[in-house]
Amino acid sequence: MSTDRSIEELVHRLDDEDGWARWEATSALVERGDGAVPALILAAHAPTARIRYQAITALGWLKAGAGLPLVLEALADDDPGVRHAAVVATTVIAGPRGAGELLPLLDDPDDEVRSAAATALGLLGSVDAIPALQIRLGDPSPEVRARAQAALNRLQTEPHRDRREPPPSDTGRYPGSSPIR
Repeated sequence: MSTDRSIEELVHRLDDEDGWARWEATSALVERGDGAVPALILAAHAPTARIRYQAITALGWLKAGAGLPLVLEALADDDPGVRHAAVVATTVIAGPRGAGELLPLLDDPDDEVRSAAATALGLLGSVDAIPALQIRLGDPSPEVRARAQAALNRLQTEPHRDRREPPPSDTGRYPGSSPIR
């Protein structure tokens, strides 16, 4: 069986009824590395939300800079699970440079997406997010309030280095992310 055929079969399994089978397929695609990225980019356009979710998740795990435009597009997906996956993938792929894209998701209608955005903004060191995170302290969801408070605690207690750019000693990569391509 050729590698291309294997990738095609794995992408097809992203829509399996069995959640475990979907995660196995996602993991196997990630193991294929950059060779799976074109197929994952195509899969991220699928009409089925669970395929889009798995594809965006895999692009994040791969830190696939080539998939970043699609991941950013997925931040506005109709499905909250896909938006959530896109928050995580944006955080990993774009690093601190993606914080501005995540800020509007603090107002997302889904509380899990708002929670993920608050966490991401805190992890990315987005001091620009402090006013919006302070507003989220009044969120109707206790989880969002807790994540916003944790993000604020992190932002207000760590050194106020501007994390939008990697430190000078870095080689163009922020820990846990790829440079934006």
